[in-house]
Amino acid sequence: MIKVFVRRKHPGRRGSSFGALAPNITLCALVLGAFTLATAGPGGRAAEHESGAPALASAVTQPVVSSISPSSGPSTGGTAVTITGTGFTGATAVTFDGTAATSFTVVSPTRITAVTPAGTAGSALVQVAIGTCVSPAGGGTFTYLPPVVTPTPPVVTPTPPVVIPTPPIVIPTPPIVIPLPPIASSMSPTSGPTAGGATVTITGVNLAGTTSVTFDGVTGSVSNSTATSITVVTPPHVAGNVPVGVNTVMGGTSVTGGYTYVAPPSVTSLSPASGSTSGEDTVTITGTGFTGATAVTFGAGALFTVDSDTQITALTPTHTAGPVDVAVTTPNGSATAAGAYTYVAPPSITSVSPTSGSTAGGTSVTITGTGFTGATLVRFGGTAAGPIVVNSDTSITASTPAHAAGTVGLEVTGPGGTDLMIAAYTYVAAPTAMGMSPTFGPDFGGTSVTIMGTGFTGATGVQFGILDAASFTVNSSTQITAVTPPGVWGVVPVTVTTPGGMANVPGDFEYVPVQAANLAAHAAHRDAAPEPAKARASGKADKADHAKRSAKADGKAKSKADGKAKSKADGKAKSKADGKAKSKADGKVKTTAKAKDTDKHGSDATAAPRMKKVFFQMPASLCPAPPSAPSPVTATAGTSSINVSWTAATPHDSPVTGYTVTATPGPATCTTLVTDPDPLSCVLGATAGQQYTVSVVANSAAGASDPATSSAVTPAAPVAPAAPPDTPLNLTTDKGLISTAAPGQDIVVIGTGFAAHSTATITLYSTPLVLGTVVTDGNGDFSKPVTVPPSLAAGVHTLVAQGVAPSGSPRSMKLTVTVAASAPRPATGGGLPVTGAPAGPLALAGLAMVLAGFGLLRPWQRRTVPGLR
Repeated sequence: MIKVFVRRKHPGRRGSSFGALAPNITLCALVLGAFTLATAGPGGRAAEHESGAPALASAVTQPVVSSISPSSGPSTGGTAVTITGTGFTGATAVTFDGTAATSFTVVSPTRITAVTPAGTAGSALVQVAIGTCVSPAGGGTFTYLPPVVTPTPPVVTPTPPVVIPTPPIVIPTPPIVIPLPPIASSMSPTSGPTAGGATVTITGVNLAGTTSVTFDGVTGSVSNSTATSITVVTPPHVAGNVPVGVNTVMGGTSVTGGYTYVAPPSVTSLSPASGSTSGEDTVTITGTGFTGATAVTFGAGALFTVDSDTQITALTPTHTAGPVDVAVTTPNGSATAAGAYTYVAPPSITSVSPTSGSTAGGTSVTITGTGFTGATLVRFGGTAAGPIVVNSDTSITASTPAHAAGTVGLEVTGPGGTDLMIAAYTYVAAPTAMGMSPTFGPDFGGTSVTIMGTGFTGATGVQFGILDAASFTVNSSTQITAVTPPGVWGVVPVTVTTPGGMANVPGDFEYVPVQAANLAAHAAHRDAAPEPAKARASGKADKADHAKRSAKADGKAKSKADGKAKSKADGKAKSKADGKAKSKADGKVKTTAKAKDTDKHGSDATAAPRMKKVFFQMPASLCPAPPSAPSPVTATAGTSSINVSWTAATPHDSPVTGYTVTATPGPATCTTLVTDPDPLSCVLGATAGQQYTVSVVANSAAGASDPATSSAVTPAAPVAPAAPPDTPLNLTTDKGLISTAAPGQDIVVIGTGFAAHSTATITLYSTPLVLGTVVTDGNGDFSKPVTVPPSLAAGVHTLVAQGVAPSGSPRSMKLTVTVAASAPRPATGGGLPVTGAPAGPLALAGLAMVLAGFGLLRPWQRRTVPGLR
């Protein structure tokens, strides 16, 4: 039981007393239990009175108001005043004549700032309350000033006096409120950095008068508290979950679940660690604490996706060459990997040598340019070259891979990216040789030989055996004229060499031996008058027009003459026999056995009295006639193609071996062989909207026929269907097969297997949007630069290339991509969505660019088997 002394008047005395308490000590007792009230009775003795109220919880020092500044203000309220006194800690109310202040703030235990409410003109008692403990009256007053009234001139008409009643001043007695202990119901946020400094709001009830908030026993900085909320700044702490306590004048409580301190992020590795200065390279960042990341920088802001707490996928912005810091920022701090990523300038191709080679590959090519250091890949027409040698930053040597005939692009890939040179290298099909005419000639050379075949364009050599032709001329892709070099009698193979390879001409060329004595004998027989001769020589008759038989007759004549000379010299030296033979000829004509021959009737003939200059003349060559023109030719316009058919040509002296079809204007061509399943038709790729005529010639060993020409036709462009076609064929890009990209990103789309020199339409779905058209190269491939539309709706989209296959049937290729909602791109570039996007972005938009230069190319392409490739 607690006893409380109360003030009491003494009869006949002035003042009052508190019994045994010292008069200068005033305590406010918060009565929460039964108590006994002691009063002073007669004679000064205390009388006890029991009460059934709750027991006391605690005793609080009574607040005391000493002054108010300013001490007056308008009765309309709104004056900011400073109340000075003692015991203000935990103040719950400030009143002006019983009316609560508009607002107040406990600045310190001795000072409160408050805003006056509206009041009645006159002096108002200012009191401060802590719960039910109220400061004593008389401690301080505030004077409400009446509103300023502008005097009005007196009215002539007398009016009754206005009596303003003055309301009585009533000092209300505050009700007794029983305070309750605090309750914390929630906290936001529930986690933050180990460095502290995070602002946390705790909500609940009975939170007024908060004295402290602790995090694992460490006090935070309370910046504001009301009955229902507390704002506190977290102190530093190691990572982990800690209890949170709230303390008020009425007790303490804790926050359910506590507060979690989270360590700042860390970056451990990047893959790849280098990339192009043009940016838009995908980099995987590995580390810890990435959840909720708000920024990633590569020397500049980058777009990114948080894959997990330990991984981020980012798209690099553009940047100058050199190393840069990579930073990851989260709500729990930042991590910086100094110089972790290196920007490398992309390679640049300036020239290729040689610019053509065999479809079989294996040609050694030197590529010149810049930025080749560290190059890892060289591709011709999308196919990787053999082992490459980086000679220097400006030179690479590579071996070409096998590839179909046609002109292809060249790519060099290095740490800084990939450079593409369009139409850089031409694959040339191996030549074919069908025959030659004539097939023999004199061993001293000089014979003009015509070689027939295909693929002779750009021929670099003609050989007769191991000897190069004295000269040769490429008349067309199907004919070469070569001049034989001097050779040894007999047969030799004939070969033709082009950038596409080597062809052996069917059959051999025969060198015929022609000797000086044979020539002289034929000249004497033809031009000199016969004279009797003492020295005779006999031999078989021979025809002077055949060199081989002349040689035999010459040999026999020599043998017999030598025999007679030997006999008459009776075994003497050959010189003496020669002398006797000279004597028998009367010394008039120099002769030897080599100069004797027989005429065509078998009679003996003497050597001519004089020699006449003669020339060997080959028998007249037989010139077979080429076949007739394959007329008529029918050309039918298709979608980006022309279907061509013709009538079989009539052979004359040599059978037809095949046909060559050419579109005008070029460069599309096709060649068929009589051994093909259908040698009388083919499909030409064509540019949509261009008018063409088609000519066909028949080929044979005797040469090509006159061309047969079709009427003019105009191919149509591919039509984009309402929905993307179902195709298993995938488009690729200069960065490989991708599934995401950023709005506004530039991409090079690569398609293959279309008809050569045909038009392909590039369309973006879901809603069909034609981005443009492109003309394929001589191999049926294309590389088309496009740009992702910045305003493309988020979601899955399909990019489709539509055209025709080499067979003339429709061909489609697609690339499925996902595009996130458009987001502002950093000034330095970007490519992937910021964390929180449903998926990484990609979509493509059009940039029309028709590949230049192909109209000047005329690659020979053998017609392929119908079907997709």
